[in-house]
Amino acid sequence: DPRAIADSWLRQFGTSLTPGNDLSLHFAPECYWRDLLSFTGDLRTFSGTQVAEELARRQPEVKATDFRLAEGRTEPRVVERNGVTSVEAIFEFDVLAGSGIGVVRLVD
Repeated sequence: DPRAIADSWLRQFGTSLTPGNDLSLHFAPECYWRDLLSFTGDLRTFSGTQVAEELARRQPEVKATDFRLAEGRTEPRVVERNGVTSVEAIFEFDVLAGSGIGVVRLVD
């Protein structure tokens, strides 16, 4: 069930965004995070181990919370991108300065 998979990952990820937790457990070795203002205040792209490192480094200032599936958007679904099958989900979250939205692709 793509919805249950995405919902579970979002809850676990949100819970892990506390000091001292290893965020790399939530990301594949080849992963990307394109931030459009939410965490960096800029347009930035991070990859690989940078993703977990930067999120952990910036979280104390940004204070991202309440990661949840986005209401009224495309439901989580199984997709194939570049030959890789994943669960794709659109999500929302809150930050100290407002709110954000994102897309996650979860691989086995």
